[in-house]
Amino acid sequence: MADPQETLDIETEKLFPSHFRVVGWILMFMSLVILLYAPVAFPIALIIGLVLLTGYTGVVFDKRKKRYRIYNSILWIKMGTWYSYNEAVKLYINARKTSQYMYTQVTTGSTIRSREFIAFVKLENEEKVFLAGNTNKDKLLKALEPAVAFFQLEVEDYS
Repeated sequence: MADPQETLDIETEKLFPSHFRVVGWILMFMSLVILLYAPVAFPIALIIGLVLLTGYTGVVFDKRKKRYRIYNSILWIKMGTWYSYNEAVKLYINARKTSQYMYTQVTTGSTIRSREFIAFVKLENEEKVFLAGNTNKDKLLKALEPAVAFFQLEVEDYS
C-alpha cells in the first residue's frame, strides 16, 4: 500500500440519495429474515442493500506518479480513469445557490432555497477537480484539512 503522504483519497459525495440508502438498510435487515425463509433469495437482497449503502464518488491523487482519478465506488470497488497532472495551483471554495420547486396537488407549491459551499483544486493545466461540498463552511474547511496538508496550499475563499 502507498505511503499516506503520497496519496490523498477523498469521498466527495454519496452515489445514491438518502432515501435510497434507507431502502438499502431495510434490504439488509430483510435479507436476514429472508435467510430463514428463502435462502436462495438471501444473496440478492444482501447485494442490492450493500450496493445502495456503499456507493459513493470520490477522487484520489497520487503525488509520486503525478496522477489523479475521479471514481465511483460500489461494494468497495473503485472504478475510474487515471489522468496525469503536474502540479496543483490552488485550493479554493465557491458558494452556489440551489433551489428546488416542490409541486403539490392542493396548493401552487413552494420553492426551497439553500446555499452550498463547494471546494475545488485547480491544476496546472487549468482543470478544476471537485473535492467536497457542504452547507456549513466550517465543516467543509475541516474536511479539507487533509487536502491542505497534501497539496501544501492555503484555501482561498471566494464565497
